[in-house]
Amino acid sequence: MALRLPEGVSGDQALGYFVATELPAPLPGIIVTALLSALMSTVAGAVNSLVTVLMKDVIVLFNPALAGTAREVDWCRRLTVVGGISAVLVALVIYWSGRHVRTTVMEVVGVWGTLWPILFAIFLYGVTSQKVSAKAIFVSLLISGAVGLAFPYVSYYLLPEAYRWGFSWVGIPGLILALTLPPVFAVIWPNTRDLTGLTLKTTRDFIRDNR
Repeated sequence: MALRLPEGVSGDQALGYFVATELPAPLPGIIVTALLSALMSTVAGAVNSLVTVLMKDVIVLFNPALAGTAREVDWCRRLTVVGGISAVLVALVIYWSGRHVRTTVMEVVGVWGTLWPILFAIFLYGVTSQKVSAKAIFVSLLISGAVGLAFPYVSYYLLPEAYRWGFSWVGIPGLILALTLPPVFAVIWPNTRDLTGLTLKTTRDFIRDNR
């Protein structure tokens, strides 16, 4: 006999419903505590990492006088607050988009997760190519990221169910652009900086020459 969820309980709420109604005490409280702990540590780690990168690679780059001072710590605290608020806003946007298109949380997370392969492609060029410049990478990231977010809504949410792409595949166009655009834009904006020790090849050459 097939089990059915009660009226008004959606598929996204099935796990919570099962934990709350079927498991004996104190298991529901332990599970909720574990989930909240994992959520808090993940968000905190992500926000702290983003703030560190933003501070060290962007702000200190344009204002070197901040490095190693008390003002740098103050900046990090303010950026952490802004990063936390931004994370909450992004979560609300993801939640709203899922409610708006009447789909499941897993599908929404899958669509937004298509941005990670794009970041991997950018990282790949960063450590392997000496010709692709930062500007070429940045423009490629903007274009491929926009396509990576827009294409799922065109090919999945705006189409009848019979014609939809699987939501696991809707990130392919953005990934293809992320892999193909950097060399194209490198023709327009070639790299002119010394990358000694920053790419795999230049690191090997540097180590070999300094033995």
